[in-house]
Amino acid sequence: MVTIEQLAHETFYRMGKYSQYVIDQVEDIEDDIGEMTADEIGAKIYQLNLVYEIIQTERLGDIEAITALIDILEKRLTEVQDRHLSEK
Repeated sequence: MVTIEQLAHETFYRMGKYSQYVIDQVEDIEDDIGEMTADEIGAKIYQLNLVYEIIQTERLGDIEAITALIDILEKRLTEVQDRHLSEK
């Protein structure tokens, strides 16, 4: 699985492959992922899934990036939830 850092590097250096929306989402998630709560992560996953459903199929780079972001956020959500459970 790709990391958020790898995805940020890819979207920055190959901007022509990605829409501005995807580039902005990658940058925002890269900046905020360490501080996001489980609810915020879940909301972001939901938002990205909605975008994934309506995105134009010819934007293959966007589809790949959104899929990677969802995977990254789902992994982070599990980590946050596990940490929350261990603190109880």
